Amino acid sequence: MLLLTDEEAHLIDIGPLLKEGESLHGRAVSALASVAGVEAMACVGLLTRRQRGLPPTRFAVAFVEWPDGRWWLARRALVEEGGRLVVDALAEVDVERAVDGASKPGGLGGWFRRVRMEGLRVVLSRDVEN
Repeated sequence: MLLLTDEEAHLIDIGPLLKEGESLHGRAVSALASVAGVEAMACVGLLTRRQRGLPPTRFAVAFVEWPDGRWWLARRALVEEGGRLVVDALAEVDVERAVDGASKPGGLGGWFRRVRMEGLRVVLSRDVEN
């Protein structure tokens, strides 16, 4: 997860914050939106879309959300080649934005809203282990 301020970007490993089966809008991840000075949050990763009667489709995804509820998403389909996931050369990058009236993808975002609604708070430490 990236926490973006006007001067820097904080890269946060959210793996330890996620419980088994928990989505990216769980309490622990959402609380990161309360860090002082955060102007946007972003995540990059893999997303699997399952539709009834069709094989699952995997995507490389980038998602950004701002405190006012705006968001931006880009995704591109992946295919398996030789046991590895690679970009589908025939697929175009699909971009969606809140300002265009698109519905926010399930399981992504809602971080700033949850902080406001539930009063979540977290403080980052600058301690770094090498």
